[in-house]
Amino acid sequence: MHITNVKNTKTTINMKNYEMTNEEFDKMRSISQDNTPVMKFGSYWSGLDKQERANEFWKELAAKYGFVWDSVGPIKGEQDPKKFEARPAEF
Repeated sequence: MHITNVKNTKTTINMKNYEMTNEEFDKMRSISQDNTPVMKFGSYWSGLDKQERANEFWKELAAKYGFVWDSVGPIKGEQDPKKFEARPAEF
């Protein structure tokens, strides 16, 4: 894994490059293409919306690979959509 430094106005954040498997990428794509409706029955919602399902997916990957789930971003100049950068959980 490659670690890069990202300059911030207050601090330097170390980002690490990661790559998801083909199966994980397929799962992410299916989440983005799923149009299952979410309905509210009283105070109960029938399921998670697309954004919530995507967030759950990133949380699963973060637990598996050891990064902060909401720090994920693209790698500048990288063409492979399975590769991404994120802040390692130990920071």
